[in-house]
Order: sequence, then C-alpha cells, then structure tokens
Amino acid sequence: MLKKLILKILCMLLTLSMISSLAIVSFADEEESQEPTTTPINISANYFSNETENSYKIIFSSLDVLDNLKDFNFAISFSNATIQSVDLTDEMETGGFSTSQSNGNKTFTLLKGSEETPLSGKLTLCILTVLTDGTALSAENISITDFTAKSETDEVITFAPTLNIEAGPVVPELSDKEQAVYDSIVALPDKATLSFYKEEQLIPFEELGKEILTVSESYNTLTEAEKTNINENLEYNLKNISSLTELVALIDDMKAVYDIVMLNDIIKGIDEPELTKYAFVTDIYNQVKEGISAPEFPAESTVLTQYTTAKENLDAKSTVIATAYTGLDYDGKYSALNTEFPVIQNYSANKYHSEFIVSILDRAKSLLSDTEESFAGPDYQKNALLEQIETLIAKIEMVKNGFSNLPTFEIGDIRRGSSYDVTLTREASAASQATVRLLIYSEDDLENTIHDKTFEFASGETTLEDSIMASSVVYPYEKSVVIKVYYSISGAEILLGSVTRECKTIQTPSSRPSGIPTSPSNTTNKEDSNISGGTKFPSGSDDEDEKIDEKPAPAPEKKLFNDIDTYDWAIDAIEGLYYVGIVNGMEEGVFNPAGQVTREQFCKMVVQLFGVMQYDTETNFVDVSSDAWYASYINSAIKAGYVQGQSDEYFGIGEPIMRQDMATILYRGLGSKNKAIELDFTDNDNIAPYAQDAISELCGLGVFNGYEDGSFKPRGTATRAEAAKVIWEIYQILNDK
Repeated sequence: MLKKLILKILCMLLTLSMISSLAIVSFADEEESQEPTTTPINISANYFSNETENSYKIIFSSLDVLDNLKDFNFAISFSNATIQSVDLTDEMETGGFSTSQSNGNKTFTLLKGSEETPLSGKLTLCILTVLTDGTALSAENISITDFTAKSETDEVITFAPTLNIEAGPVVPELSDKEQAVYDSIVALPDKATLSFYKEEQLIPFEELGKEILTVSESYNTLTEAEKTNINENLEYNLKNISSLTELVALIDDMKAVYDIVMLNDIIKGIDEPELTKYAFVTDIYNQVKEGISAPEFPAESTVLTQYTTAKENLDAKSTVIATAYTGLDYDGKYSALNTEFPVIQNYSANKYHSEFIVSILDRAKSLLSDTEESFAGPDYQKNALLEQIETLIAKIEMVKNGFSNLPTFEIGDIRRGSSYDVTLTREASAASQATVRLLIYSEDDLENTIHDKTFEFASGETTLEDSIMASSVVYPYEKSVVIKVYYSISGAEILLGSVTRECKTIQTPSSRPSGIPTSPSNTTNKEDSNISGGTKFPSGSDDEDEKIDEKPAPAPEKKLFNDIDTYDWAIDAIEGLYYVGIVNGMEEGVFNPAGQVTREQFCKMVVQLFGVMQYDTETNFVDVSSDAWYASYINSAIKAGYVQGQSDEYFGIGEPIMRQDMATILYRGLGSKNKAIELDFTDNDNIAPYAQDAISELCGLGVFNGYEDGSFKPRGTATRAEAAKVIWEIYQILNDK
C-alpha cells in the first residue's frame, strides 16, 4: 500500500515537472515570436527631370523632425530604375558614412561607419540620380527598408517608413529675390544674444538694430505670395517668421532704454574718488529714467543683463555722488564743479551735452546762493570764493549760449592753388573766445593731405571772413574733395557741417540758357543743415599761367536733345539737370525720355543731386562689379543712407526702380519739410509701409503726383523723363527756387 502511494506521488511530481517545462518552452516561444517595436516615419521622395530622357534626380528627406539621432542605416531599392550617382549632404557626409550599390545598381545602401554628433531636424538623407525604364516613379517601384538609427544613449531605433513620392520640391523653390530675404532672416542673431555692445564698444544709436530693421523692411516689401514661399521654407527648416517680428520688437525696446545704457557707458569705469566729476551723468539719468517703463526683455538675455547692470550701477553711483557732494564744504563743492566742467566738454558730441551744461549751471548757481547766505568764514574768503563761482558761472553760460547759437558758414569758389574764402556768421550774443577749425582733403589721400587752419572770433565779433590757402596742389579733376568746419568753445568742439564736391569744370553762365543755376547747393548729408552757399571747382589743369578770372568765349546755343520735343512738361527739367551735371544723354543729341530708369541709374542721379559722391568701389553685392561705372555711385548712396540692396548679396542691377522706392530715396536725402498730406489714392493699400511717409511728404511738396485715374502706382516704374522731372523738383527745393 505504501509502495503504491509513493509511486503515485512520484508520478504526480513527474507530471507537474513536464507541465512546467512545457509552460516555460511555450512562454519562451511566445516571447521570441514578438515583433520588435517600430517607429513610424514619413519620408519624402521628390523627383526632378534631368536633361537626359527618363533620367531623374530624387531627393529623399525626412518629413518628420528627428531628435538627436546618429548611426543611420537604410536601403533604397528600385524595380524600374538603375542608380547612376549618389550625393550626400554635408551633414551626412562628414559623419563617416559609407555607401554601396547592389542588385545591378537598383539598390542603394547607407551604412554608418563611425560615431558622430547626433543630428536633429528634418534631414535630407541622400540625393540619387536614376535612369528609369520609362515607367513613372511611384510607391509601387520604390521602397526604403532596414531603416534604423541610434539615440544618444545608443538605443537602436527601428523605423517603419512611409514613402511620399511627388514631382517637384518638398517646399516651394525660391526666386533669387526670395532666397536673398530668406537667407537674411536665417542669418539673424538669436534674440538671447542681441547686445548693446559690439566688441566691447557701445553701438551708436543710429546703428542699433539697423540690420534687423533692414531685413524686416525687405520682407515687408514682398508680395503675399513671396512671403508664403519664404514662410513655408522657414517652417520646413524649423524656423518661423515670428522670430523676425520678435527681434524687431526687441530692437524697439532696446532703443527705448538706450540712453540709460549710454549714460552708464560714460561712468561705468569711474572709481569713487573721481565720481563727483561725473555728477552731470547721474543728474540726467535721474531725469531720463522717470520717462522709461521697464522693458520686457527676454529672461536670461544679454540685453536684459546689460540694461539691469547699467541701471543698478547708475542707481548706486547716483547715491554715492549725492552723498559725497553733500558732504563737501563750500570750497570743496566749487572745486568739484570746476573739475567737472572740462569733463563735460569732452562730451560735446553727446545728445545730452546741453542738458549736462544746464545740470552744472544749476548747481553752480545754487552754490553761489548758499555761499552768499550761509558762508561763515571771513569776508575776504567769502568774497574770493564768490568771485571764483561767478567766473565759473560766466564760463558755463558762455558755452551754453555758444552752443545754442551756432554760426552758419559759406565757402566760396575754389581758386588756383586750392585757395578759397570762408565766411562764418553768428548772432551777436554768441560766445566770444570761440575758434573755428577747417579741414580740407582729397579722399584719395586722406592720410597725407589733410590741411588744417584754425582762427578765432574776436570778442563780440559776429562775422568772420578769411582766405585760406589749403595747399599748393590743385585737387585732381573728377576727384572728391571734403571740407569740414568745426566750432570750438572752451575745449568743446562740434562739427558744424561738411561739404563734399567733385572737382570738375562747371560751365559758365554765358554758355548756358538763362535761368539755369551754376551748381547745385549740395551737402554731404541731411544733418548738415547749417551749410549754405555752393562751391565750384576748377578743372585741375596744371597750367599755372592761366589767368584766374579768364572766362571762355560764349558758346553758340544749340539744341541739346532731339527726342524731347513732345515732352514739353519735362524739357526744363532735363536740360536744367544736364547743365548742372546730374543727368547725361544716352548719346549725342539723344536723351531717350521714354526709357526706364534702373536702380543703378537712379543712384547716380541722387548722388549727384545731393553731392555725396565717394570713390570706394568695393561692395559685398555679387551683382556689382568693382570696375563697373555704377559701383562708386551705389556705394555713395548706401553710405549716405539713401538706398539699400535688395539683400545682403544682391543690389538689383538692371532692375527698373519702383515709384515708391524713388520717393523713399529722395525723402531720405531731402528730409522732412513738414508738408506731408493725407493720401487718398485709389491704390493706397498697395503702398508699402516704408514708403508711406515719403510719398505723403513729396506729394505735399508737389514733387510727386498721382495718375488721372486716381491711382499712384507705387510699384510702377518711371521713365527717364519722369525721373528727371522729380529730381529737378527736389533740386529746386534744395536751391530755394
């Protein structure tokens, strides 16, 4: 009985053991039979026809964003084509990939050969050139298999690709113009890296954000279709046009607080013992900060750090200066003000120079009053101190009044030997002891031939005339000469203005129809508003025996152009501009009034109109050759701030200039005359935002008009006759005709 029981138990254990083994085998088989996890991915195969029949270029790209992947492997097979060539992008090629072809060149395999930095984004995987058997490319005859990659932690990721096969690009192809704008947007800095400084130097206010605003203006001038093309390309490359909008807004915020950063730049390196010399900085800072709202700079951005540092430094130093100045005795306060005054004069070019002067003047007058009322020392000490303070106040007021009443100047004809007359006129109340310094030089010899002449106003004198001998050398014919006039009071110097002229023979009135002036009264830029009078230059002949006042015999009048008779509304403009050297004919007797005006041709007209000629011919534009006739005119117009390229790379040579661009360029050179009117053209909505102020002003001045149908046609082009007419109108305004 016992034996039977034991046998029964053994049988049961054996049975359980067999069941357990079978279960383990079953589970193992089930585990081995599970499919590996795969990740879906969309791949585009965009094909383009080659010149050879049935030959195509196919670009394989990821339509999904890949995140930090490396060690890519995949195979692309064709059932109806053979592979002729393979190209990899720089990103893929530099990673040590190897490629192979098999199956009679019907299969391409990409194999990763070495580790590399992980790649992210929508990647172009490869570019294949194939020759088909004549059947269409489709998902039925192209497949991509064995697609794997590794994560940063070397985890293998297996992809299940879905192939999207289409003719043409995955995103719209960009025109040269669109590509230039796209490239400029992509090249913009990140908003976190924007700075008030460049190479530790504070960026001038007028330069702050200029590149960003130029890019924004270029984008805004595009049509909606062009913008859409660019936006789709940006989106595909994981970028967005909103980044440009954010940068423009950030630049506006930077400009709003620029003065605080600028004031801190003056005082940031000054140690405590010297701080009382810079009280004028913190005085103005305490006024400026009241009108500034805290900007919403991005957290952890460079500009936030710079602005915060500037404000904290100015707040701290304001307290130190106030405490230190309050703690001084009467003599100490006078000494502080007396040493502060020449420091202020070092900043005569600063926008707040007049406010700096008012600051020290107010404190000097306050010290005078306190000394008169409360000085407790002996009378001789009090009187001596009062005399010193009064002398300082008189000196400060002289400078304040002098810079409030700047002189005007006229420069006469350049004569033989490069001598010329200069006349300066100022108000009777202007500061005495002022000096005037003149520089004249040829731009070709800037380092060698700067001629400096300094002379003084006598006390109370209101008009100063002198004859200057700049050099014994006549400046070269058709070369640019610059004359600069500086005005100095008590060590502080300010540029009154500069004149740039081209040395050339100007026709005498006897050989010119009546009513045509001898030369345009031009200035280098619109800031030179204190300049009056025109300057005429000789031909540069070396014949020293030629009499200075000798005039050529009158030339017989003849018809300038034979093709402008039907343009009676433009004849005066065309002939007038010809005689003052702003326009030329196409050939002898031919003006071609109906011809279109290109961007480079208009640059030449504007440069000669405003007298801003320079001779640098090197540019960054790929379509502007340095030896082309227009290179120096384009450079001159750009440096004067009148015109911009269509992008950083292309100026737009040979393209007709649009009416709204003509208006904008002329407005930049002329400046506002407060004649703007409300525009009511039927196509107002088509006027680009950047051109609206210009068109409004120039229409108010009568320089531009609309068409008979009520439109302005801002994107329309102008004929040579029309361009001459508007240039002549500006010329008349410049010369108060």
